[in-house]
Amino acid sequence: MPAFSLSCCLAVVPIVAGPLQVLLALAPGVLLLLFSTLLACFRPRFLAQTARVAWRLKVPLTIFAVAMVGLLYGAQALLSQNGKRVAQAGSDWPTTRGDMARTGATPDTLSPSRGGLNWSWNRSGHAVYCSPAIAGNRAYITTAVADLTSDGRGEVVAVDLDTGQTAWRVSPPGFRATVSSPVIVGDYLLCGEGMHTVTDARVFCLDLRAGKEGGMVWSFRTQGHVESTPLVHQGRVYVGAGDDGLYCLAIEGDGQGSGRVLWHLTGKDFPDVESSPAIVEFDGRSVLYFGLGVDGNGICAVDAVTGKLLRRIKTPYPVFGVPAVAGGKLYVGMGNGDMVRLAEEIGLAPGGAVWGIDLARMNDPDAADPVDWKFPVERTVLGAVAVADDRLYFGSRNEQFYCLDLQGRVVKQWNARSRIVASPAVVKEFVYLVTNAGALYALDRDTLLPAWEAKVGAPGLYMGSPTIGQGQVLVGVEKGGLLSIGRADPTGQQIRLWPGYLAGPGVGGNPSGSPVSEFGAFSWQYPATAMGEDQATLVAAPPVAVDDDLYIASADARSPGLVRLPLAELTEETPDAKWGELTDGRFPTANPVWLSPAASGDLVLLVDGKPGDGRRYLHAVDAVSGVEAWKTVVATYASGQFCVTADEVLVQDSPSYLTCRELAERGRRRWTKSVGLVEHPPAVMPTLLAVAITEPPGLKVLDRVTGAVLATTALDALPVSSPVVVEEMVYVATENAVEARLLTDADLALQWSVPTGGSGDLVRQGEQLLCINLAGELLFLDLESGKATRRIAGFLSKSTPLPGRNAVLAAGKESLLRLPLETPTGDAAGKPTPWVDSSWVGPPAGPLVLHRGAVYQPRQGWGLVRWDAAP
Repeated sequence: MPAFSLSCCLAVVPIVAGPLQVLLALAPGVLLLLFSTLLACFRPRFLAQTARVAWRLKVPLTIFAVAMVGLLYGAQALLSQNGKRVAQAGSDWPTTRGDMARTGATPDTLSPSRGGLNWSWNRSGHAVYCSPAIAGNRAYITTAVADLTSDGRGEVVAVDLDTGQTAWRVSPPGFRATVSSPVIVGDYLLCGEGMHTVTDARVFCLDLRAGKEGGMVWSFRTQGHVESTPLVHQGRVYVGAGDDGLYCLAIEGDGQGSGRVLWHLTGKDFPDVESSPAIVEFDGRSVLYFGLGVDGNGICAVDAVTGKLLRRIKTPYPVFGVPAVAGGKLYVGMGNGDMVRLAEEIGLAPGGAVWGIDLARMNDPDAADPVDWKFPVERTVLGAVAVADDRLYFGSRNEQFYCLDLQGRVVKQWNARSRIVASPAVVKEFVYLVTNAGALYALDRDTLLPAWEAKVGAPGLYMGSPTIGQGQVLVGVEKGGLLSIGRADPTGQQIRLWPGYLAGPGVGGNPSGSPVSEFGAFSWQYPATAMGEDQATLVAAPPVAVDDDLYIASADARSPGLVRLPLAELTEETPDAKWGELTDGRFPTANPVWLSPAASGDLVLLVDGKPGDGRRYLHAVDAVSGVEAWKTVVATYASGQFCVTADEVLVQDSPSYLTCRELAERGRRRWTKSVGLVEHPPAVMPTLLAVAITEPPGLKVLDRVTGAVLATTALDALPVSSPVVVEEMVYVATENAVEARLLTDADLALQWSVPTGGSGDLVRQGEQLLCINLAGELLFLDLESGKATRRIAGFLSKSTPLPGRNAVLAAGKESLLRLPLETPTGDAAGKPTPWVDSSWVGPPAGPLVLHRGAVYQPRQGWGLVRWDAAP
């Protein structure tokens, strides 16, 4: 059983402060009324009777009296807090990024698995260049009212993590604008002050005790600038002071309001100590490690108690990166250029590196070279290297984000398309980073593919690193203060996401990349009564398949809407549709549903009707209860094409206009942009959208946050599919060809074009694009060159292939055909084989979806048909 904490109880009591204030305000009048009544009752007989009753009830009356006194005393104590929430105790944050592995996250925090703004703290004119520190239910920051070349002024601020409200703020006498991040140890907060040009910056120690928050404990003036974040270890404060070297101070000060120096490494011998140090207990000795910047170009190890130099190694570049230590190794970035200026702007050649260093050899001046490996980078690495499990994560000014193994070999690399100067934050599933484009990314730790993205500001300088705590990402920004972004699923599961048609452009209905079984067998159809008596289109679009749920768009005019089938209850017969209290498990709509639905988190979305129909809506429906969360109008002649992300929906809800709406804010509009007629869902990237335009034929790239058109080009023919984006290339299929265009070029320059005579949807399979042309040939096109590596006949003209891990599945004239990815030998080389006979269930009405080994397809007269793997 956890220990009882009074503070955690008090933290929720202020909710009743308002009613208690009313009660206390009425108390004098109530007491006066009671007193007058008692005077009227002061007759001997009445007093005697009252005394006898009181004696019989002495125990409950005593308890009641004590309770009332306690309640009034507690109310007074709460009101003395002026309505503020009481701080909760929490882990210390004793160094930059919270720990020596530089993860930038509190212990055991949940992973923010979806974006969205929770709250913002903003004080007019105050920029937040620091990285937030988190302790308990508080975030601590420093602010700057200045540019990066002036003294200005600043504050130290405590922000409530739940509400984003100021818990307290203080500006010590003469406190200047700062980039130094605060650290928290016990009852102390420590930070530096001043920008790079300051030559007498101070180190501050502030009080965190209740009732004394922000009070000065001591300050210490250096002869340099203190952009470094302090490190606190065993009662000692270690802090770099730029050209004044490095200080070790006693955390309790001198008792007179000033800092007490335990030792000092001068700037003459240790020039330009900009980064924060790291410390390790090694063979019974505390060893401190730090880098030297301009004119220093080195990495040092010193005895943390005495300051004695143990070893100093030369580096080819200034070391501004914060060293990380884990598993007996040290990892640190370096390079030419600083937070503000490129290498060329200070007369140096661009270049950088990350080094892996063995600590045992680093601590021994007589040992061999301690550097285990060196990883070269085109430009400097200014942020910390974050260490998580057996992986290293860091970004560079070269716009790349890296994942290395512990031997310095590249595991994954991701192009952020913008400079990275801050450190990443790492939790169990994701790694988070901020770029100078003003974008916050959550990348999958294993693949480095974006899971979600949020805009934190306009392009500029983003020095503050993200910090993770209580399931949210905190980011300090120059214009906007402190932002809390992202939400975590308390179950630890990632958000359910099915972006729309076939699970998104290029996915082909198989987002998990599952294999295709060798043969298939008919299982059931929905509706169960549909037996092909006529060729009516009962289901026209592929379904949503997420977890144990299947959501089916009903195009049947007799029962239009969206149907939920619980896959967990599947049998060999058609399962019963179930969706909360809805009749027949169907969310009803005014019009048939012709477009594929989509799912994001706890919502399922659909657009009913088709161009020309009235009373059309974009519906957002609770995925469990079937209750409509919100809806917005879709114009009569709009295409209605849409897709969803973790936190937004993009929909053509008016002719020629594309609209971005927020999922969590009842469909509140973010932006609307005139783009032309859109008949295929857009391709969504972390910061961009690629949109194929039917009228006039073209391709456009939009800024995802604002909707601004960034690039555009005309197409020679109408597009027939959504664009597919792979790294810096965007691919689109038209009535004549498949084209590859350069995404980063303002004119979307053509890289290659392959004539097809028309095709269906484009699907990505590894390093190839698949499509089926007018002649029924399945084409395998190399992503880089466009060369057709395979051309297989026998499929339905312009149908859509389903890509599996081991094979491709697509519709033939009489069967669904399976084509292995590995070309077999012999007579069967390059020929598809029947997977299942589909001739008797009506012609296809839509493409295939693969989910948990089963294949689903709309068929004329049969609704949605399911095929399972043959036994």
